[in-house]
Amino acid sequence: MLHKAIARRDLLSGALAAASFSVVPRSALGGPGQKAPSDLLARGVVGTGGRGQAFLTPRDRRVIAVCDVDRNHLEAAARKVGSG
Repeated sequence: MLHKAIARRDLLSGALAAASFSVVPRSALGGPGQKAPSDLLARGVVGTGGRGQAFLTPRDRRVIAVCDVDRNHLEAAARKVGSG
């Protein structure tokens, strides 16, 4: 019978790989009823007053940046988009 020694590094990397499936949220993998982040269009919005408000509502996209010369519009857009 052949016995092969398992290195500690190999054991830990295998255990971490197996454990990651139980830790990763469903939204990151695009599970049932969830879109994977790679399926969402990332966009930045320049000009967030008036018509620009329509681009802040996420459907199949996520807003990653907002820009406006009017501080009031910018702050309102930041609140609408949120930090996520």
